[in-house]
Amino acid sequence: MDARSQWIGAFFFLFIGVYGGFVQAGIGFLVIAVLSMVNNLSLVKSNYVKVFAAIVYTGVSVAVFAYEGKIIWKVGLILAIGHAMGGWYASRWSVKAGEVWIKRVMIVSVLAMAVKLWFF
Repeated sequence: MDARSQWIGAFFFLFIGVYGGFVQAGIGFLVIAVLSMVNNLSLVKSNYVKVFAAIVYTGVSVAVFAYEGKIIWKVGLILAIGHAMGGWYASRWSVKAGEVWIKRVMIVSVLAMAVKLWFF
């Protein structure tokens, strides 16, 4: 990865961060798009970086909300278990299926999200 693509990626991530701070919806797709198209990472590596970053900022969010007493722990733990199970399954599937299938799933997911945001 050359210095130019790093600067361009940082520029895009500034706007992704602002968007994510306000809306949060679909930020994962944007992160993967920038990492794969601008920084030339494979989709598997892009997803790995995205998930690692999400773990870091989610940990900070949990700490802040827990400190303020704003977490419903029973619901949160059930959600965390479901998230972990889905992530475990999807990570194994993505490595086995390869980049072609990941691209197909991403295209369908982005189109479905766009239709939902535009019409519903």
